[in-house]
Amino acid sequence: MDRRPEPDRRALSERVGSEVSPYSSIPRAMWLRSHRPDVYAKTRWFLQAWDYIAYRLTGVAVASNMADATVFPRELVEAAELDASKFPRELVMGTAAGTIRADVAKEIGVAGDVVVVGGVNDSSAAVLGAGLVRRGLALDLGGTSGGLALAWDAPLRMNGLTAWPAPTPGLYVCGGPLASAGRALPWLISIAGYEPGDYARVEREAAAVPPGAEGLVFLPYLAGERTPLWDDRARGVLFGLTDRHTRGHIARAVLEGVAFSLSPVDRRACACGAGSSPTCSRRRSRCRPCSRVRCLGRRCSPRPAPGARPTRAPRRRGS
Repeated sequence: MDRRPEPDRRALSERVGSEVSPYSSIPRAMWLRSHRPDVYAKTRWFLQAWDYIAYRLTGVAVASNMADATVFPRELVEAAELDASKFPRELVMGTAAGTIRADVAKEIGVAGDVVVVGGVNDSSAAVLGAGLVRRGLALDLGGTSGGLALAWDAPLRMNGLTAWPAPTPGLYVCGGPLASAGRALPWLISIAGYEPGDYARVEREAAAVPPGAEGLVFLPYLAGERTPLWDDRARGVLFGLTDRHTRGHIARAVLEGVAFSLSPVDRRACACGAGSSPTCSRRRSRCRPCSRVRCLGRRCSPRPAPGARPTRAPRRRGS
C-alpha cells in the first residue's frame, strides 16, 4: 500500500523494457537508496517479513517464495544498480532455511533441533489454504486491503490486472489487491461513533437499510487504489449524502462500496477470457457477503472443507 516508490518502479520498467511488478521490492530499495542513503548504506540484508523472522530464528538470510517466483531478480538488481550483496539467496517456500539457534530455542522454550522453513506472503498462503488448486476457482481475499484472486492457466496482466505463479504448478493467481477494502470498516467505526470492534452493530444497522443505501455511494479509496486503477492519488468519496441518511445508510454504503470495488477486477478478468467460480473468504452475514456476490453477479460457494473437492466452475454463456 506504500506507493512512494512508484516513480522508481516506472523508471526501472523503462530501463529494462518491460513492466516491473507493483509487488516488486526492488523499487523500494531504490527509493531507500535515494531518500535514506544512510539507512541504505547500513543495510545488511533486504528481507521480506517472514524471512526476517526466519533470520532472527536461525541467523540465515534467505528470500523465500513459490517455486516459479523470484523475490529479487538479479537482472532487476543489476538494472537498478543496487548492491547485489544485500540480497540473499532464493529459497522455495517449505524448504529448510536453517536450524533454530541454540540461544533462541532456549529463550522461547523449544527444542534445539527445530528446522525453520521458508515462508510465503499472506495472499499466496490464503490461495493455498482456500483450495484454489484448479483453473477457474476464485477467492475474495478479505483482509486489510482485500482483493480478488483467480486461479488461471495463463498470466492475465492486461487491463490493470496482476498475476503471479500459484502454489499449484502450471497455474497463476490473477486479479489483484485493493488498497483499503477491509480497512474501510475500522475507519467507519472510528468516525461514526461505534464502540471499538462492534462490527455486529455495524452489520445490523446496515442490514436495516435497503440495497443501494437510498442513493448514498461510497468509493473506498482511503489509501489510493491498487487494482485496477493503480493510482495513489485516488481519494475516498461519500457521494449523495442528504439529511434523510442515517448512520446505518453510511454503514450500508461503505459495505456496498467495498463489495463493488471487486467488480471491476472480476469484469476485467472476464474481458481477458477468464471465467470464475467464487469462493467466499468470509463468514456469512446478513449484509456483507451477499452484497459482494450480487455485485459480481455470481453464485457464492463457501470455502471448501479440508479434503473436499473444489466447486465446479459454472459454464458461461457463449463458451
